[in-house]
Amino acid sequence: MFQLAKLFAHREEDSPDLTFQKQLLVIISSFLFLCGVVWTLMYYSIFGWTIPAIAACLYAINALVMIIVAHRTKNHLPLVYSIFYASTAAPVLAQWAMGSMENSGMTIVWGFLTPLGILIFISLRPAIIAMGIFLGCILITAIVQPTFPGPKLVASPAMIKLLYSMNISISFSVIFATGAWFVHTIKAEKNISERLLLNILPI
Repeated sequence: MFQLAKLFAHREEDSPDLTFQKQLLVIISSFLFLCGVVWTLMYYSIFGWTIPAIAACLYAINALVMIIVAHRTKNHLPLVYSIFYASTAAPVLAQWAMGSMENSGMTIVWGFLTPLGILIFISLRPAIIAMGIFLGCILITAIVQPTFPGPKLVASPAMIKLLYSMNISISFSVIFATGAWFVHTIKAEKNISERLLLNILPI
């Protein structure tokens, strides 16, 4: 899998750093695609073909299509923006369709992947904007608790506990895995640099 990821959207002129970014991006995006499929099936089994299931399905389709587009065009930036901004849009839609944070199991927590992803793959300034959007959605949800018109979607207490567990554990696992990958890479690069210095400098 890791060897295949190295070929994602690869150009001959890509720097090692850019190649690494593309590799990390396609792995994260593929995982988020699988999460979208799982959430589609789960929401469909709980609420039927309603907004949460539709939002999760569109999220998965968007991830798959943009992975293919990014690979064919050798341009990973459209994938960055589409997958990570969708990581706020889809949870917010599902959240507001189900109502309160309690009833949804804090689905909106997935939105934190947006500023994190933009920070990693783009730069600080757009990441700050993305963080502002995420915090704004959190505040609106917590204070107003907006709910879309239509039949009220209510999960059972057992299902709410499951949603809480999955939303928090999986989203934070993605964050942890990303951080761990970066720490490992930085340490590996540091070790390589130190070995090169030892080989160059006289004892």
